[in-house]
Amino acid sequence: MTTHRRKYDLIILGDTTEGIAAAFAAAKMSLHVALVAESKPNQHSPVLATLFHQKLALEGIDTYHEDGYFLNSNIVVAGEHLLHAEKIIIATGTISHRPASFSFDGKQVIDIDEALTMKTLPSTMVIAGDDCFGIAAANQLAKRGVDVTLIALECPQDLSANITFKQGEAIGTETTTESHVKIQLANGEEITAEMIVVNAGRLGKTDSLNLAAADLMADDCGRLWCNSDYQTWEPSIYGLGDVAGLWDKQDDLQTVIQQILTTDENEVVSRQLLAVS
Repeated sequence: MTTHRRKYDLIILGDTTEGIAAAFAAAKMSLHVALVAESKPNQHSPVLATLFHQKLALEGIDTYHEDGYFLNSNIVVAGEHLLHAEKIIIATGTISHRPASFSFDGKQVIDIDEALTMKTLPSTMVIAGDDCFGIAAANQLAKRGVDVTLIALECPQDLSANITFKQGEAIGTETTTESHVKIQLANGEEITAEMIVVNAGRLGKTDSLNLAAADLMADDCGRLWCNSDYQTWEPSIYGLGDVAGLWDKQDDLQTVIQQILTTDENEVVSRQLLAVS
């Protein structure tokens, strides 16, 4: 296999909102930027993804549609390419957690990410989980005429009045017929619907990055530890977005990106050592 070596000022892993924003910001600073996206296009909005990548090309940003991973803390492998940079941003985002006790089949039992791509809506649906994703999905689907039941430990204040609330914890699913599926609660209660949406939290998309090669590791939820400068344990690597364990959604994204692009790693390390001593 032929290997092509290329050097950049910045490599970004992930074409999330944060990753694309970082690429544009870096390009405006006249930096040579590589964006390593997933090998398959964005499933939620392929047209939008295509427009984004056309715009990236116009800004002089090289996009690699490969499942990139670390060779070391400064080199990323993207297909047949070895990409080198002094700074790397991980902005791969998160995916739905899929507990083994739920029989996911992509049709009757789906996760919250799959719910975003439904082409047809069921008449009845149960959503298990009450974070912002679950509540938003429940409210939107109810507005579109779906008979929605939300299972959660506490009733959310911003839940629409036409949604049925069941207090409890979902522990598993069982397909009953070709058109209906049953979900079990910890208290023994069972609810039947045409579709079950399991919203069991989110995991950082880091499994395929070979983090160990860059002297990094993720927590139990696949997220990266980052300090207040969004810097990981490896000074040349940063985390942006939901994949960063300490990511604050209230922070101004452009300000954060500018901070990362203008930070001197040696200066940050010196500050950290002084704080410890």
